[in-house]
Amino acid sequence: MKTYSGLFILPDGMPEAEFQEAVNRLSAEVTRAGGEVLKTETTGRKTFARRLGKRDSGCYVRLLFRVEPDKVAALTQRYPLHENLFRFQIVHADERFLDAEPTPPSSEARETR
Repeated sequence: MKTYSGLFILPDGMPEAEFQEAVNRLSAEVTRAGGEVLKTETTGRKTFARRLGKRDSGCYVRLLFRVEPDKVAALTQRYPLHENLFRFQIVHADERFLDAEPTPPSSEARETR
């Protein structure tokens, strides 16, 4: 099994119960494919840099999960069938950085700006 990171954009303005149900359905797709969800992170509402499909913002959810590589194609085919899912992207997560804490920029980097 390999580790993947999925970024999902759900429509802004969904009721909290409907939002949680949508997140649970996204996670259920991973378990249905024989994988396991390691982490679910909701980053909240963000405004897009430009309008996308008559929308100017969305709620972002990140799933970190493990699944067999041949099952990723099945996931990418099933996710567009979810009515509340606006956009998604699945990428391979580098396992060396999964538990690493983000490092703040050095003082030298701030001075050169």
